[in-house]
Amino acid sequence: MDSDLERAYNLVMDAVRAEDIFGELIDPKGTSEPGVILQSVYDKLHQAVNPDLYKFSPDDKELATEASLRLDKFFERAKERVTEGIYGLQRQRPSLKTPTHLAFKTVKREYYIGEPIAEGTISTVYDGECALRDEFAGRVAIKIVDKTADNELALREARILKLLHAGNGPQRKHLPVLLDRFQTSDSQVGLIFRYIEQSQDMYAIRENPLYRNGVDRKHMVWMLNRTLSAIGYAHSLGIVHGNIEPSHLMVRGEDHNVFLIDWSWAAVSPVKTSDQFKIYTEHFSAPEVKQKKLPHPASDIYSIGKCMIYVVGGNVETNEMPDSVEPKLQRYLKYLVTDSMVQRPHNAWDEWRFLDKLVRELWGDKHFIPFSTKC
Repeated sequence: MDSDLERAYNLVMDAVRAEDIFGELIDPKGTSEPGVILQSVYDKLHQAVNPDLYKFSPDDKELATEASLRLDKFFERAKERVTEGIYGLQRQRPSLKTPTHLAFKTVKREYYIGEPIAEGTISTVYDGECALRDEFAGRVAIKIVDKTADNELALREARILKLLHAGNGPQRKHLPVLLDRFQTSDSQVGLIFRYIEQSQDMYAIRENPLYRNGVDRKHMVWMLNRTLSAIGYAHSLGIVHGNIEPSHLMVRGEDHNVFLIDWSWAAVSPVKTSDQFKIYTEHFSAPEVKQKKLPHPASDIYSIGKCMIYVVGGNVETNEMPDSVEPKLQRYLKYLVTDSMVQRPHNAWDEWRFLDKLVRELWGDKHFIPFSTKC
């Protein structure tokens, strides 16, 4: 990723309010008005995230487009606050102070926590929101471990995400954004993530009446493309996810993005550190996981293959798939889930490139196909 784009992208995507991006708008000399300073800061950032600068790099252009849209929303909010004379003030949203939205504070800011929205193996995820009134996209997901004995797994996820986002790769667009962390009064670790809007995990997709028999194989292919890209990036940093299954793949159809979540079980440089597999998920974990062998990138590739067989309507026990899935594509997915780790693919980037060739061979040039999760 371009270095200027990387800095601007991180600033914009990590922000929860206008002040996080544009700063205090104070001129030490006292000669410029806040509105003038705001415009100047915006212009510099807008130049860095201008998609037209990255037309020869599709990944950078996609990231720039995402950041540019978000930056413009923050800019409009900042202008309103400057005009109203409330820029820099932290007003709260009293409308959220209801019995189902309890307030709590961290070192960074205040949040409201709502109803549970997901239950995992070791934690519960709650709906939440930043308490700042100027927040235009303040919805967050608050993940709290159920038992203090699992605190270390939550802290591991925080460390892993820090490593992943520290890397210089556009694939970060496929990763969750960790905004904050805290401890409950009972000493349970909590992590606060930016809420992934308009997305569903693969289990939820298959529960949709539209996709009870599986998604079209052309939709599955772009999901596979995004997932291979995300895990290829992680593997390049020496990180093995270790527990890829349908609930950990969040799909956002409107822009064909896939988010690989829940890095609590990840292993870092296992050959050097002897880091181990930490969980076995039936049907989706590779055989070597149950055998307690050393974590390996091929194990993640196996799990990805199983997820794609599942989402396309196949049987994850037998690897049988609907007749609508072309034989070449079926053979490829079965190759990804070869029982023998030695005979299975090891390099996600190689598979990403092969998939691109296979898709062009099957269907010609790529075209964006809208994917809806609405009945």
